[in-house]
Amino acid sequence: MSKPILYEQNATNFENLGLGVLSEAKSCLVVEERNGVFELTMEYPMNGALFSFIKNDNIIKVDTGHDLKEQRFRIKRVLKTGTGIVSVYAQHVSYITKDLPLGHNLNFSGTAQDALQQWSDRILDNHPLTVESDITTVNSTSLHIGDVSNARKALGGVRGSFLDTWGGEYLFDNYHIKLLRNRGVEANTIISYGRNLISLAQEENIANTFTSIFPYAIHRDGEREQIIVIPEHFIDSQHVNNFPNRRVQKVDFSSDFGQDEIPTVQRLRELTRSFISNNDVGVPRVSIRISFIDLTKALNAGGVPFERINLCDTVPVFFERLGISTRAKVVRTVWNVLLEQYDSLDIGDMRPSLSAHISSIGREVREAVSDASLALQAIGGWNTIFHRISEPVPNGVGDLWFRPDGEDIDLLRWNGSRWALLISTRLDERIVSKINGVSGEVTLLKESIASTGEQITLLEEKIEALDEKVDGIEEKVDDLNNKTESQGEEIGEMNERIDELERIVGELINDARR
Repeated sequence: MSKPILYEQNATNFENLGLGVLSEAKSCLVVEERNGVFELTMEYPMNGALFSFIKNDNIIKVDTGHDLKEQRFRIKRVLKTGTGIVSVYAQHVSYITKDLPLGHNLNFSGTAQDALQQWSDRILDNHPLTVESDITTVNSTSLHIGDVSNARKALGGVRGSFLDTWGGEYLFDNYHIKLLRNRGVEANTIISYGRNLISLAQEENIANTFTSIFPYAIHRDGEREQIIVIPEHFIDSQHVNNFPNRRVQKVDFSSDFGQDEIPTVQRLRELTRSFISNNDVGVPRVSIRISFIDLTKALNAGGVPFERINLCDTVPVFFERLGISTRAKVVRTVWNVLLEQYDSLDIGDMRPSLSAHISSIGREVREAVSDASLALQAIGGWNTIFHRISEPVPNGVGDLWFRPDGEDIDLLRWNGSRWALLISTRLDERIVSKINGVSGEVTLLKESIASTGEQITLLEEKIEALDEKVDGIEEKVDDLNNKTESQGEEIGEMNERIDELERIVGELINDARR
């Protein structure tokens, strides 16, 4: 049984036990998606021996599959609960690419190896990353600095990214990044009922299957608008005769022409034929989600690696009850670190051999099929809604993609040839300019208020000084009044004495007269 090992955040030597083995972990799972997330979750008791060392940015080392060993994950969140257990969330160390900035020169060319090396050289900060690719196709791309907020964006997730330009499948082996033509292999196993397949959910949707495409493009010259169509109006797919009648879909190819380029009929035909081929127009979609039992340990006792399945492997799947036999790519894995086996595998939506007259059993599964298993079906099943960072391969016109970008989210719609931005929570330059203008006015107002406040303060100080003077005057008046009252009392007493003297003098005069 495997156990995760904990290291300090600045550790460089991982050939030892670091801070210790997290042997008391209750669970430890690693989720990896094809060209997508690579994350670890763990539950650990708060009374565990290493609990005090489980903190942000420390590193956990685990195996993440049958072949990908000793991968390192940096702790990003520790959530305490009332049960005495903490939930730990960690990201693969390759996520450092989200923290690294690229320079302003975002032109890349050559083979995928050349482009990756140029990408590595143009990262502005020191980094431990190394790159590798076996894709020898020569190509080029130019990315806008506003679309590439970090180095990881250039790898995938924006239009013109390396995935968009060179294709392939990423393998993140700690700090070593590989862009491979095919990461997986033909798995030496088969998934079927009665063997390792334990559940199946199927939904076939023919209602929104179109057989033909009606192409058009709109060209604007000032206020004049011109609509270009092809003389035959629509082009049929090779599967049109498998349906009782045509099902025609209109597709706008305006965005495939430059601003000053006038669309032509010939170019519209070329775009339409490419669209029909790339989108498998006329082929019904069958969504299949399976659960299976990992038989690796049961069948590998002799050391022969039977039944091993890894991310991006192509797996034969046989549904005897439904008469479906096909091949599909593994697009998501959940690896149980403690049990050293997969808890679950997700395989992409498949092109079925349910209708052998539509496509042969050996047909390669398109990337859009693989990515669709990571999406939500819109109401009614008409379109697919993707929620992911890396760029998905659409299933049809009208598909929506909610693309996270830091704290913002972009909403894009597939128009048949590219993902077009509909709306974003990000503030554009005009709004930012207005906000800055308002902020400037607010600042001036604050300064004005502050100045007025200072004047009011000075006035209040003067009033307070006047109040003090008035209080002094009032005290003097009170003293004077008090003195006046005191003198009045003395005068009264003197008047009384005078009156008494006058009385006595009067009596003496009267006595003298007698």
